[in-house]
Amino acid sequence: MRCFTTLVLATALGGPMTPPTAQQQSSQSNAPATASSQNLQPNKGMIEKGTYKNPSIGLEFTPAENLDLQEPEMQGATVTVTAQDRGWTAGLLSARSLTVFYAGPFSLYPERWRDATSHLKMVIRAQEANGFQQIGSLASGQMSGIQFLRADFTKGRVYEAILVTAHNGYAFVFIFTGSGVRVTNKLIASTKVKFTS
Repeated sequence: MRCFTTLVLATALGGPMTPPTAQQQSSQSNAPATASSQNLQPNKGMIEKGTYKNPSIGLEFTPAENLDLQEPEMQGATVTVTAQDRGWTAGLLSARSLTVFYAGPFSLYPERWRDATSHLKMVIRAQEANGFQQIGSLASGQMSGIQFLRADFTKGRVYEAILVTAHNGYAFVFIFTGSGVRVTNKLIASTKVKFTS
């Protein structure tokens, strides 16, 4: 599982992530601080009673009941959390259920990529580079009453839906993997997401 997650996220996050230029750093320091950035530096958050909580980015999320949360990971300023089916076999791309969440600050990207639509397009390119085929076009979707942009993909027996939104200067990305669109939609419907700041 880690191989698959790392491959997708490394491609999605590795390309355009470059340190901000002096001009970008100057413009960032003049930008108004968000509620979370005034109080806390980004951190990997914690798991409490089956819910991932991270006040530093202003998020709580509880995956579908059949998924177990794994220890959050932090790479630079990007936090990643995986919730996987108890029967998942590490390293194999299969049709088992899986949810991957990551959040990264838009400040790491060039200004033209600092919105949810641009970020989702970047993720789509990464998915296609990894052999996934996009189904349909970008759509809007909801999770826990929160609006997201959505793109769907297939690769062999695997079906994925990727939901992206922007909050507090971060791209919030949820990747849902299942054996088909119905299973994947059920994962999304069973996932609870709450912005806390």
